[in-house]
Amino acid sequence: SPDAQDEDEITIELAWQAVESSTGNHEYLGGLGATLFRVGEYADAAEQLRAALREPRDPRQPAAYYHYFLAMTEQVLGNQDAAIESLTTANLLAGARPSARRSWNQQVTLELLRAEAEDLIAE
Repeated sequence: SPDAQDEDEITIELAWQAVESSTGNHEYLGGLGATLFRVGEYADAAEQLRAALREPRDPRQPAAYYHYFLAMTEQVLGNQDAAIESLTTANLLAGARPSARRSWNQQVTLELLRAEAEDLIAE
């Protein structure tokens, strides 16, 4: 409807609420960073993704997620060297072969993010 709030605003608000409800949670910080990247708020996305990478992580949640998003963010911001560095780190963390410790959906997500980041950086 004409009075409905923009979906991007609602998504960002919910992501911020998650971060604020659990300070230092890498998953929420990374989710906020990914959300900000998807809506085009690249400088804020980079800040949140870096914050997610500084926090202790649940070993079941691959850090490669955040590195792929950071690689794409850096590329869009014009920081090609940083983008390549983050992409290289993400690829090393993700590994060339599927890990037995990863669920199928984590593996597929990593493959999709890898392809998206490599395509963006190759442009």
